[in-house]
Amino acid sequence: MKIFKFIYIFIIIIIPVTAVSSTSMRENKSVSIGVVLYSENFSASFRGFRDGLRDLGLINVNFEVENLHGDLSEIPEILKRFNNERINLVFATTTPVNQEIMKYNDKYGFDVIFNEVAEPVSAGLVKSLKKAGKNFTGISHIAFKLLSKRFEIFTEVFPGRDKILCFIDESDSFAKNQFQYLETFRRFHPDVKLIKVRVTNSADFAEKLDKLNLKDSSEYGIVMMPHPLFVKEFDRLKSFAMENRIPVMVIDNSLIEKGGALGYSPTFYDVGYQSAYIAVSIINGHKASDVPVQFPDKIQLALNLKILKKMGINFNESYLAYANRVVNE
Repeated sequence: MKIFKFIYIFIIIIIPVTAVSSTSMRENKSVSIGVVLYSENFSASFRGFRDGLRDLGLINVNFEVENLHGDLSEIPEILKRFNNERINLVFATTTPVNQEIMKYNDKYGFDVIFNEVAEPVSAGLVKSLKKAGKNFTGISHIAFKLLSKRFEIFTEVFPGRDKILCFIDESDSFAKNQFQYLETFRRFHPDVKLIKVRVTNSADFAEKLDKLNLKDSSEYGIVMMPHPLFVKEFDRLKSFAMENRIPVMVIDNSLIEKGGALGYSPTFYDVGYQSAYIAVSIINGHKASDVPVQFPDKIQLALNLKILKKMGINFNESYLAYANRVVNE
């Protein structure tokens, strides 16, 4: 299995020395943190963040949690409320959410910790990984960098499925660039057909799924592309996959429990937990602009044997020996 010598190639963590110690925090210091979730399916990030702060000894924390349900137009009003409520720090999930916050943040000057951001530099959130230079820092989900490896793993686990459905959000110009990261995969797998299905919103996604006509579903697979819309609509995607007996490679391993077949990624919870170290550094007085962006400290291969059995899907069982996690009940 040639892929597994690379299995941890991206497990790099850049932790500033100021971020790993909570000893300088005043025990009685009260902190108010605003949390902005793209949708409910990102709530594990917040739970990890909350638990990480608790384990680091920061217990006097007030959280103001806002769930956008995918509606970015709510952000200006949310930031206004955060300002009125004297929020000290903002924890925000996904690239579109953070980009929208950045549009208005000059007015408020919040320090923002981002999660589930594929490429923070090209997204315009930071100047560089080592020196953010703005009010934003956090954990890059490195979703674009992992794309080629995900497709490669998928084709090896499901060798007979040479037609891969790739749902992309046509309205997001940043997300359109993600296929450039698949050039290596395409070069070494010319016989695998990548089928782009363009959608613009939740309603359009549902309509496109209903209209897909797959003559022989045993030839197809789904690899989730990096965009929060498809995490938000994962239940709908899972229903389509179950009905057509098509395995889904998820964009985050937290979706394995929800019905994904295969994953090679961090988890929202772990990345949220890791973000607590960054929060402590900022709470201790360091500027977000001076705190380096980190990469996830744990990327794992996960396989949902239970869902594969339920759908009656054959797969390369030798991968069971390489999986860091197997769901079997």
